[in-house]
This record gives sequence, structure tokens and C-alpha cells, in this order.
Amino acid sequence: KRIAMNKTGKYIYGVINSSAKECFNMGEVAAYTICFEGIAAVVSDSEIVDYNHMSKDSLARLLVSHQQLIEKVMTRHTIIPMRLGTFASSDEEVSMILSTGYSTIKDILEKTKDSVEIDVVATLCDFKSFLQEVSQEDEISQLKQSLLNKEGGVTIDDQMKVGVLVKKHLDKKKEILAGQIQTALCEIAQNLKAHDLMDDKMVLNTAFLVSQNSQKEFEQKLDQINDKFEDKLNFRCVGPLPPYSF
Repeated sequence: KRIAMNKTGKYIYGVINSSAKECFNMGEVAAYTICFEGIAAVVSDSEIVDYNHMSKDSLARLLVSHQQLIEKVMTRHTIIPMRLGTFASSDEEVSMILSTGYSTIKDILEKTKDSVEIDVVATLCDFKSFLQEVSQEDEISQLKQSLLNKEGGVTIDDQMKVGVLVKKHLDKKKEILAGQIQTALCEIAQNLKAHDLMDDKMVLNTAFLVSQNSQKEFEQKLDQINDKFEDKLNFRCVGPLPPYSF
């Protein structure tokens, strides 16, 4: 249902496993819990605003505030984070949200208990060299040679066939690299969620669910992998985060 703007409502940061009245203060934000049968929404009283018509600068500031409050909650609880700009009109509506999603929320909280998400991205250091390496594989070399020997010369259709074959081998080679990294990190991580690759240079874009007690061990394992692939891959690690992907 559509809520009229310029009214005060409840801004929802996320849901935790708690039946206690708690407060989480961060700067000017005073957040607190609304409980329902052992779970609780972390909320603050806020004017209901339309985030779709907000300037990028304002949105960025609110995103930082949203994330900082969630990080504050994470020092005490595992939290299922809500999307930026999630509002309810009243305490009763918050309770209704908790009631409606109760079994799903409990299931997610159980799976992610005392865990954090760490996002790992790996990209090729030198895409051109990697492409040349792929292009020298037997199947591609044989196709190129057969086309060069063809009567009538190489057509655009022939070039497209080579391009498709190169892409196939490129994706396969990246898939093998990603699999090696995921297998090594899953010796420590509890679960993983692979996300879409953003471009041809990206080899891995994966969220890992890691026990808080295993976080240091996970980072050490990632350092070892980084050393192993130092000449081939660049790694970027973001976390610890709430379990957004799980």
C-alpha cells in the first residue's frame, strides 16, 4: 500500500534474534527494537520520505548512516538487513511484517547465526595476455588455420565463429580459476553465493558466509590465494558485512 509522504513512521534497518527492548544510538539516529515472539525489528522514528526522488548526495549520506547503524547492531547481534528506505507506518505494521515473515526470518537467522558476509572479487591483472593465452589453445588454433586455408578467404561469419570459440574457452578458463578460489575459501567459509560477473576481466564475484570466529582464518587463507595468483589476479575483499546474500 502507498504511504502518504511527510508523515512520521518507522524506518526499519533490519531484524535480529531478540526479545529484549534495546537501543542502538549512532550520531543523531536513535534506533530501538520492536519485538515479536523472539525476533525484533531495529527501527527509528523518521519522516517517511520518497527515496526515488532524492538527490544522489542525499541518498549517499543516508546510505552511510543506514550502514553505520547496521554495523553498530552487528557488534551485538546477527542482523538480517533491510533495503535502504524501508518504512512502516506504525509499531503495529512493523509487528505485522514480523508476523507475516516469521518462519522465513527465523530460518535465515538460524542459518546465519554468529556469521558475517565477506565479498570477494577477483579480476585479471592483464586481460590482453590472458586472451592471447586462450587464443593459442589447440581447438582455436586449428579453426584459425582451417579458415586461412579456405578458398575465397575469411568471411565475417568465420570471424564470428572464432570469436564465439574464444569466448567459450575464455569463460571456461575463468570458471576453473573461480572454482579453485571458491574451493579453497570454502575450507573455512560455511556457504557461498556467486554473483554475476560485471565484465570480461572479472573472474570471481562471490559472497562468503563466514563464522565470526573464523574471520581471521578466512582472511589469512585469502592472503595465501592472493600470493598464489599474484601475477594473474587482483583481489578485492569487502567485509565483514551483514549476511545480505544469504
